[in-house]
Amino acid sequence: MKIWMAVLVGVVAATVGFGYWALQPQAAIGSVIVPFDIEKIRQSAGEEKQLFPQSIGHIKIGEVLFPDALVRSGGEFSIKALTVYSYKINYAEEYILLDVGSDEATMAGLAPSYEFYADGFANVQAALPSAKAIVITHEHYDHCAGIAFSPYFNAIADVVRLTTEQLGNQRSSMCQLTADQRLKLKPLEYDQYFNLAPGIVLISAAGHTPGSQMVYVQLKDGKELIFVGDIAWHFDNVALPLPHPRLTNWLVQEDSEAMAAQLKWLNQLHVNIPNLTIVPGHDSSKIDQLVSAGILQSTF
Repeated sequence: MKIWMAVLVGVVAATVGFGYWALQPQAAIGSVIVPFDIEKIRQSAGEEKQLFPQSIGHIKIGEVLFPDALVRSGGEFSIKALTVYSYKINYAEEYILLDVGSDEATMAGLAPSYEFYADGFANVQAALPSAKAIVITHEHYDHCAGIAFSPYFNAIADVVRLTTEQLGNQRSSMCQLTADQRLKLKPLEYDQYFNLAPGIVLISAAGHTPGSQMVYVQLKDGKELIFVGDIAWHFDNVALPLPHPRLTNWLVQEDSEAMAAQLKWLNQLHVNIPNLTIVPGHDSSKIDQLVSAGILQSTF
């Protein structure tokens, strides 16, 4: 009896120990080298500020329920609602769409627990044909599947600006693009920074996925924002800073060291340039704050 009790205690201790280890960060944020230069990014945005975007609207497409312990290292054993968004970057007479969400069937097949906002998805679809450009932060279904399942795909193919990395790795299948659809898209190739349009710079940031990128936007009135995609699901990932834990790195196949470097840079921006707004991928409380502050518009 004593032997079996000892074995049981050992198994429980090992399980608890492994669980604790799995929910801690893989890479230490303090030990990595910051890979980006905000001044170079600002310069890349262009000098003709009168041509910069005027505002940014947003819309909710759905919510996916996820354990807080997988969102941030050391998180609680509670459930967080990760909200799926699309953003409309408005110029005087045109606009660019950033992330387009997912249709309900794809969300139902890939998310264990979700809520789909049909009106939000329909509004994004209605905006696609008139967009000057359509870009995504990365190649996961909740950011890109709305392209593949759009009834306007043939009309928008020329303005869909998916990068070579977003189209060319195994995880790009989550965008649900068919082989024929892929042939109609021209991959966007760039090294570290790319001036997509006046006031908008794409920042190559592989880590969460091979094709992950951040999107820097400077508005005509001088406001600056960086949309970081899923480098930070929640603003706590940036502010504390707390990366995804080992278990999330493994489940999502993330490059933890690259993401630690990205979070270190974003945290430095948050501390040293407080007027530069960092927009996390799925944090509804942060997005609501930005709407209240007049940084984002509540309309799409």
